Amino acid sequence: MRCARRRARADARRRGYRRGASLAPRLRRRRRGRGAARPERRDPSRGRAHRGPPSRPRARQDRQRSQAARCRRHARLAGRGGHVTPSVEGRSPLVSDPAPRAPANGNRTLALARYRVAFEALEPLDLPAYLGSTLRGAFGHAFQRLCCPAPRGEACPIPASCPYHVVFETAPPPDAEALRTHEEIPRPFVIAPPPVSEPSYPAGAEVAFDLTLVGRAREFFPHFVVTLREVDGIGRGRRPVALRRVDATQPLTSELAKVYVAEENLVRPHDLAVTLEDCGAVPCPTRGARVVFLTQTRLAHDGRIVQHPEFHVLFRRLLGRLSSLARFHGDGPLDVDFRGLISAAEDVRLIADDTQWTAWTRYSARQGRRMEWTGLVGRATYEGDLTPFWPYLVFGQWTHVGKSATFGLGGYRLEPLGG
Repeated sequence: MRCARRRARADARRRGYRRGASLAPRLRRRRRGRGAARPERRDPSRGRAHRGPPSRPRARQDRQRSQAARCRRHARLAGRGGHVTPSVEGRSPLVSDPAPRAPANGNRTLALARYRVAFEALEPLDLPAYLGSTLRGAFGHAFQRLCCPAPRGEACPIPASCPYHVVFETAPPPDAEALRTHEEIPRPFVIAPPPVSEPSYPAGAEVAFDLTLVGRAREFFPHFVVTLREVDGIGRGRRPVALRRVDATQPLTSELAKVYVAEENLVRPHDLAVTLEDCGAVPCPTRGARVVFLTQTRLAHDGRIVQHPEFHVLFRRLLGRLSSLARFHGDGPLDVDFRGLISAAEDVRLIADDTQWTAWTRYSARQGRRMEWTGLVGRATYEGDLTPFWPYLVFGQWTHVGKSATFGLGGYRLEPLGG
């Protein structure tokens, strides 16, 4: 009897029973033998027989079904123009003003929205020299936990409308002509902190970075806010931070709009998106332009990473990235003459290469090891007729170019040449 009681207590602890709970029902079942049917007992409040609380696997299945139902409801309401954000335990639900959906663009131009996100350091912070991968890691795990109904490591039941799968794990459709051999396609967002971050922040200081959402990802902006609100620690030791505000910015006109303030707990709609067509209205310099690579840029050509940023290589990689974003996250493929543009790009000359090859070390939680990243930083001056390429170059300042653009690499700024 004493051994049976010890085994029952150990079994109860494994199954999550609280200490002090009665073990008599378990002991009776053990005496009856394994596999014996549980006798029905009467529920005096309902007047019918029941079999007690559901088992843990049954409860998990019920929870997954309810999460999937909520996610489907999010997709239906988003399709009608409203926004629904996931509820977070211990937090008040986020309110989002519904905004009318923009009509489909007949020219199938690509659009993006850019935001300035500001956190407050609740304790002194020690941060790496570049925050991109740190912010991307903290944000990705929180986004999956809050926005995907499937447990981590299991297949999502609604990948077509799940915010996490649309943003992080979009796969090419079976009938896609492009990227059929690629396992992944470009992510429709860019987290862009300052190129060089302060090594430490005192308590109360602001930690800010830019966030770009491309194409369909703009519809999930309330989900991004909820996720950012749940990022409670960054840097060494995961020191606590708190989301204070998010502002929408119009990079062409410098217009600013408040879209989220922590005290109000409200996401406001805005109309500050930038399209590829808008960038076509930006005047093109006549002599040429200087491209300032702000963060490490890795440009591949003919299967290798190039050391000198020839213009045709830069434009090939930029046009390929924008084309993939438009096809899989926008209104459809870009309607451009790819061969004609790339052929014309070979006529633009690199007249001054003031770039340098730099290395940067980061820790990859996914691979469980430190990784060294190298890339170009500095200025490259180009001479020639940039008119056919200018809209893409202007737009690419916010989508970035090259590898690992998601956490801010491949960022650049355009400087027209005078004269």
